[in-house]
Amino acid sequence: MKENSSHPSNHSAPPVSPDGPLHEKQKLPEKKPWPMSWVLISILCFIAFYTLIMAFFRKQEDPFFPYEESMASHITPLLEAENWEPFTQAFLTGEFRESDSFSPRIPIIPTIVPQEELLEITIEAPPYTLLLDEIKAAPTIQSGEPYQAEIRWEPHEDFSLPRRLHFYRRDREFLIIPPYSKGRETDNESPQSFLFINPDALAPGEYTLYFLIDDNLREWSFRVAH
Repeated sequence: MKENSSHPSNHSAPPVSPDGPLHEKQKLPEKKPWPMSWVLISILCFIAFYTLIMAFFRKQEDPFFPYEESMASHITPLLEAENWEPFTQAFLTGEFRESDSFSPRIPIIPTIVPQEELLEITIEAPPYTLLLDEIKAAPTIQSGEPYQAEIRWEPHEDFSLPRRLHFYRRDREFLIIPPYSKGRETDNESPQSFLFINPDALAPGEYTLYFLIDDNLREWSFRVAH
C-alpha cells in the first residue's frame, strides 16, 4: 500500500514582497541644499534691480512732512482771517543766484517785534533753536529785480537749518514762519541760506518782512524803485 507523504519539500522559496517583485520600494537620491552663496547673490541682484526700477520711475516730488502740513493748515485759516494770504513766490535755498543787475548787499540788523503788535493770534515758535546771526540784503532794488537776502544762522549745539519756510503776504508785508519739525542737521560753522522773492510779485514801493524767531518777530524792510 502506497503511503501519502505529507513532509514538506526541503527547498524553501525566497521571500516575496507583498506588492510583488516589480513594486519593491526604491530609495530616492538625497537632495542637497542650495548653496547659501547663491541665495545671497540672488537677494543682492533683486535689491539692485528693485533700486534701479524705483529710481527710474519714482516721481520727483517734494517730501511730505505730515506734522508741518497739519500745523500750516491749522494756522493758515487764522491768518487768512487777518487778511494774510499764503505766498508762493518766495523760497529759501542754499544757493546764491547773483544777477548782473543785482544790488550790493549790506548787513541788516532786524528789529525785535512781539507777535501781538502784528497779529491777533499767537503762532507757536519752532521747537528747536533757530537764531539769526546776520542778514545781508540791499535796502533798495530796481523794479524787475528779485529780492535776495543772505541769512546767516547762529551756530548752536542743537542748531538745525530749516528745510523750507512758510510765507504769507498782506499787501506789502511778508510774514515768514519756519517749519515746526526739526530741520536737517549741519556741522557748518557759518550756516547760511538765501531768501528769494520773485520780481513779478514786487511792484515799486516800500516792503516789510517779519521773520518768526523764538516767539517774537524780526522785522526789516526794503524798497523797490522805479
